[in-house]
Amino acid sequence: MAEPIGYSKNKASEVLDKHNIDLLIASTPVNVFYTTGLPVLHVAPNPILYILSNQYPNLSMVRRDGEESALIWSLYDSVEEFSWINPKNVYRVGSLKAAIDILLKKVEEWELSNKTIGLESYMPRYQSEALRNKFPNAKFVEGDKAFIDMRLIKTEEEVRRIKKSTEVAEKAIQACIDATEEGILDTELLKIARRTIVDEGAWGWDHLTMSIGPSDPEAPGLGIPVTRNDLVRFDFGAVWEGYISDVSRGVVIGEMPRKAKEIMEYMIQVQDYCVDNIKPGINT
Repeated sequence: MAEPIGYSKNKASEVLDKHNIDLLIASTPVNVFYTTGLPVLHVAPNPILYILSNQYPNLSMVRRDGEESALIWSLYDSVEEFSWINPKNVYRVGSLKAAIDILLKKVEEWELSNKTIGLESYMPRYQSEALRNKFPNAKFVEGDKAFIDMRLIKTEEEVRRIKKSTEVAEKAIQACIDATEEGILDTELLKIARRTIVDEGAWGWDHLTMSIGPSDPEAPGLGIPVTRNDLVRFDFGAVWEGYISDVSRGVVIGEMPRKAKEIMEYMIQVQDYCVDNIKPGINT
C-alpha cells in the first residue's frame, strides 16, 4: 500500500475530538484525495474517477479514531497503488444507489445513526438527503472547518510536492516570457506553457490564466497578439502529484505602463510584508 501524503490518523482523531464529530464524510475531490490518496482529482494522470463521479461517487469516511473507509468505482483495480487505506475498508460501487446503500449500511454497522456526522457544505444534495432521511436522530454538522484544520499543517512530503509544482509553474512562465515578442499570439504562448508543464513531468495544470493589455485574463487563447507597451501577465498553476501552485509574472515589450508599474510595485510590497511577518501562531 502507499504511504500517507498529508493525512495523519492521530491528527484526524484530534480534529474530530475538537469538533465533537463522530463521523466525517468527504465528498469533494480535494478532500477525498487528501484522506485517501486516490486519484479522484480533475487533474489526475487519468481523471476517469473524477469524470465518472456523477455515476459512481467517490467518498471517504473518517471515524473519530481516525480510521478511514472509502467508496470507489467498482472497476477501479489500482487502489493499493495510491491509497494507504486497508483494502478491506474500500467498498466498490457500480451505481449511485449502490453507493448510497453502502454509505447508509456502514453508518448503521458502526452504530453512528444517532451520533454527530460532519458533512461538507458542497456534498451533493442526494447524498446528504439520504443520510438525513435515514438517520433522523443523528446530528448533522458542517464538516468544512474540520477538513481545514486537518490539512492546515503540511507534511514534508506535501511541502516537497508544492515546491515542485511551483518550480514547474515558474519554468512554464519563464518559457513564455522568453518567447514573448511583438505579434506573437496568446494561443502560441499557451502551447508553450502546456508543453513545458508536461515535459517537466507534472500531472498537468490547474489553470493557465494570461492577459495581454486589457484582454480578459480568464478567457485566454482567443488569438490576441502581443502589442507594444502592453503588460502581458501570466498566472499559471501546475499540478505535481496532486498538489497545485499559483505563480504570477508579467512582461512588457517596450515601456511599462505607469499604472501597471505602480500596481506591481504595491503587490511586491504586500508580498514582502507577508514574507517578513509570517510565523507560527499568527492569525491571518
